[in-house]
Amino acid sequence: MRKLFFPVFLFIFIPVSGYAQTTIQPAGKPQRISMKDHFFMRPSWAPSGDKLAFTGANQKGIWILELSSNDIFQLSDKSGAGYKFSWSPDGEYIAYRARYVEKKRARMAIEVVQVESRKIIKLSAKRKRLGLPLWGRDNKTLFFTRNEKLFSVDTGISVTKTLQKRFLPPENEIVFTRYQKLQIAQIDRPDSLEKFLKNTKVINPVLSPDGNYIACEEYV
Repeated sequence: MRKLFFPVFLFIFIPVSGYAQTTIQPAGKPQRISMKDHFFMRPSWAPSGDKLAFTGANQKGIWILELSSNDIFQLSDKSGAGYKFSWSPDGEYIAYRARYVEKKRARMAIEVVQVESRKIIKLSAKRKRLGLPLWGRDNKTLFFTRNEKLFSVDTGISVTKTLQKRFLPPENEIVFTRYQKLQIAQIDRPDSLEKFLKNTKVINPVLSPDGNYIACEEYV
């Protein structure tokens, strides 16, 4: 039996199972892994699966949860940084679009922050109509749009480590919500749909790289 684990944001971790089974089943109780006095949303797994990044109210700032210790620290306090930020392929950096307001005018800038040192690298000037950053195959290149044109920028960052490719289990689970209810299904088995956390409303579920955990926001 395969197990799947869940976090909620608050955060819940949910373990789940299902290889030799006809249904997918939780392997343990959900765990809240964020602070009740803080509003967090939009969880995103590091490629290695050992960290979760997420943002706060109004998508301001980025926080990191170290799963080995359950420690949470703030990585960035920039406005707009939490909107569709992007992990680097090696999981050592996060790219984001920061929002600055000067003389009542908003401008955007592409920035990268190193997770371990929290050092910020500014990769663009502050401009209007700046798109979201997207990594290339490695740490060396970021892509973004400006005025509906595609640009690339050399980050000056070298690859620090190579991650082994991770694939979802053979069942190819997908996770989603319907009316704020968490559901899991196997792509090749229409009859495999299962509902989890039936008494809890959740949104934005994300499956871990190894397919064993789900992180989601508790809808309160």
